[in-house]
Amino acid sequence: MQILKNVDLYGEIVDIGIEDGLIKEIGNLSEGEDLSGLRIFPGLIDIHTHGVNGADTMDAALAEMSRYYLAHGTTTWYPTTMTMSEEDIIKAAHANTRIEGGANIPGFHMEGPFINIKYKGAQNGKYVIPPSMELFNKCENNGRKHQNS
Repeated sequence: MQILKNVDLYGEIVDIGIEDGLIKEIGNLSEGEDLSGLRIFPGLIDIHTHGVNGADTMDAALAEMSRYYLAHGTTTWYPTTMTMSEEDIIKAAHANTRIEGGANIPGFHMEGPFINIKYKGAQNGKYVIPPSMELFNKCENNGRKHQNS
């Protein structure tokens, strides 16, 4: 078991025992890595992100994005599609989502093209379409269905 000693958990200095990536014990534990009062908190989850650090979901740049997110505290995220062509959306949704050394990607947030034309904001109205199970099913990735907004 990995032991993190002397971490600040909600204002209390404690030790945390981790096994197989899961917190197994919190309290006064035996020897481990002394974190000298550094604050600890659960990994963040981002449910809506088009891109980060110059990389973009629609360019299928998920590996670069996933590693960046994990290095900055986001442990799970949902790449978010733009309102673009069916071909572009399918390409993005078929990108590799199993990224070694990166944050977990459980599915996609399909913001576009299934949005209300009146509230499209910066989305390209040319590609706004009514919800389509046919397109949604074409976006299946690695046997996983995706999240629709």
